[in-house]
Amino acid sequence: MPDHLDIAGLERAVLSLAPSEAIAWNGRATEVYGEPTELVDATLERLGWGRKQLEAIERQRLRYLSSKITSPTPAPLIGWTVPTPFPTGEFRFFALDVETANADRSSICQIGVACVRPDNSIETWTTYVDPKTDDWSCTRIHGITAPTVTGAPTFDQVFPLLSKALGGHVVYQHSGFDQSAIAAACTKSGSGQPTWEWRDSVQVARLAWPEFKGNGGHGLSSLKQHLGLQFAHHDAGEDARASAEVVLRAERHPAWQVTVDLPVRRSITIEAALESLDTIVEPGPAESSNVQTDQSSSKVATRPIPSNPIRDAMLARITARPDVRPHPSQRDAKGTKYMSAFTLGSVAFVVDKMSAGKQPIWVLDRADIRAYLDTENLEYHVYTPDMGRNSNLQKLPSFGKGQLLRIFPATADQGMGVIAKLER
Repeated sequence: MPDHLDIAGLERAVLSLAPSEAIAWNGRATEVYGEPTELVDATLERLGWGRKQLEAIERQRLRYLSSKITSPTPAPLIGWTVPTPFPTGEFRFFALDVETANADRSSICQIGVACVRPDNSIETWTTYVDPKTDDWSCTRIHGITAPTVTGAPTFDQVFPLLSKALGGHVVYQHSGFDQSAIAAACTKSGSGQPTWEWRDSVQVARLAWPEFKGNGGHGLSSLKQHLGLQFAHHDAGEDARASAEVVLRAERHPAWQVTVDLPVRRSITIEAALESLDTIVEPGPAESSNVQTDQSSSKVATRPIPSNPIRDAMLARITARPDVRPHPSQRDAKGTKYMSAFTLGSVAFVVDKMSAGKQPIWVLDRADIRAYLDTENLEYHVYTPDMGRNSNLQKLPSFGKGQLLRIFPATADQGMGVIAKLER
């Protein structure tokens, strides 16, 4: 090759096209080792290379070393200012995963998409994203740093490509984190929200392998062990491929055949819209409407409180705690017809009374709470400030416009465990 070619750049370009499972080093962040010079010399001798070829190699080596001296910032795996091309062709469904620089979910620093073709083969697309932040507190999780994303596109440069490729398709995530991160990044960048249909491979795994509950759960780390999945956790491309593989394995499960067309979870946006209908205020004279009325001038149609023994047991245990107080916005611990709000020290939380079969707990979003929920494999949704919410939450300071977690404990014990974690 001519001496002017950037061999290191060509290497990065090849690695960007190769399947992640084919990259042994250093795509998997293995320990750095010394160059095997004796093996290289033996290989060159066996190839029969002469003085001309060896001199060309030496010039490339010196060129590489000089570039390291003049530019101490390591280049990213893919150095570009525009996103890498997205795979083309026909796909059954996609799976998407993101990594973030810090606890702010809009700080996306890597996006991976697994594209599942009609023959169930998986093609993975991965890109770094420059979140333009100085807070890299999540580097300890995924190893991505500010130098890693130097030259990478920003989210507003990447999202149009994703929107075009994934729009109208089914896109799996493993838990609700990725959907909330994309939504937060879209809001921050001024982009429109995605038009694809989110699904959750955690829900698919729970239906296919209920026996894993209480035995490691249905997180990717647990499924890696139980199903023998081969992937490097906390790499967006690897995790996206693992999520897609979970769906494909579930389709082949002999005890229960799941298809990707089965809706496994309603969209958070849809659920939020439904929650906002808990109380419907209709203006106009009472005689023109069949709705029930209260003593106010508005006509209010209300839903009856659904029976829920788990919720009632949890509320009884909450009110029995001496360190828990009714929220100042409420008269007493009974709260309103729709919710009971409490304070634990300086932390506020809400128990939703209007969800039949569930007992949601609302809290302000906190990274330590999400980490606990992920560890315990508890289902939760993230409500970003631009998303709808129950009108009763608007009455609580910070809950009306803040970013919230809606947590779904399956038992009273799980609910009390969440509340215990609220204590800072």
